[in-house]
Amino acid sequence: VYVSPMKRTIATAQPLCEAIGLPMRISDGLREIAYGAWEGREQEDVKLHYEQDYIRWLTEPAWNPPTGGETAGSQPRASYHHRNRIQIFKSGNVLVVCLLGRCTCVRPNCNRAKI
Repeated sequence: VYVSPMKRTIATAQPLCEAIGLPMRISDGLREIAYGAWEGREQEDVKLHYEQDYIRWLTEPAWNPPTGGETAGSQPRASYHHRNRIQIFKSGNVLVVCLLGRCTCVRPNCNRAKI
């Protein structure tokens, strides 16, 4: 069971891991993009303090990162290493618990694993 380090993904995976007796493998490769100066702030606060960056990010998040953060386009590169780790499983099931964007980057390349 591979899990993003995000609190909400850990909270989602934990009851299942406890029920089936398997450990969570927390992987930074599954984390969402880094939001830089926006981390932990409410949307209204970001709009107020980083208005121009926020507008650019809304317009094209793949090319315009949050202030001091990563672009949405960085997800495939960040998922590459983790995707290869999942491919080493030749049989059985693999559960990946992460945000949709990251899982979308991981899923197409896990040819031999059931996700």
